Amino acid sequence: MIQVNKRMITNPPDIDGITQMLGIGRLELVGLAASVARKRGIKPTEALWMLQRGEVTLEQAKEEVIQRFRQKLPEPEVKEDDTSAQPEQTV
Repeated sequence: MIQVNKRMITNPPDIDGITQMLGIGRLELVGLAASVARKRGIKPTEALWMLQRGEVTLEQAKEEVIQRFRQKLPEPEVKEDDTSAQPEQTV
């Protein structure tokens, strides 16, 4: 039995064009696309296409990165002080 894998062949996103359009470097573009992809549950290449088409603005992508790294700090545990407020008296 012959098994055929169907794949749609598409052109990759124009990385140089996206970086020039957004005015950012490749490394920043990779980070932004990865963050958009994680947040929206899509492939990173689709995130690049969204950035290229203008569906996601540079500001929106940066905000998603900020939200990803913004962590709520756990509230500090309050330990009860078991020592008395009075100094010890020796008899």
